[in-house]
Amino acid sequence: MGRPVLRVEERTVRVVDHQDMDKFIQEVSGYSFESAADLEARNDSSHEIHVRLNEYNPSNYDREVWANQKSGKNPPGLRSILACMCEEGFIPEGFYLIRVSW
Repeated sequence: MGRPVLRVEERTVRVVDHQDMDKFIQEVSGYSFESAADLEARNDSSHEIHVRLNEYNPSNYDREVWANQKSGKNPPGLRSILACMCEEGFIPEGFYLIRVSW
């Protein structure tokens, strides 16, 4: 029996502090957003979100809710926000690791 080998996947990941993400969302939309609360994140945790554009992402519902966020109404979830910001050219597609620490 040989040595065990850990299977890993190498890829590019964009690492973002949750407070920087919240500030950026506010700059783009004009309204405050709390990504840690949306993710129901604990202190010193990280959450990966894969942002990609395709025929299902963002959905028409995501776009409608994002438009509401930008007008001060009910905010969408972080995944929807990132998909819409990607579609609008604010961020590139890819993997995002949101770090939560307070």
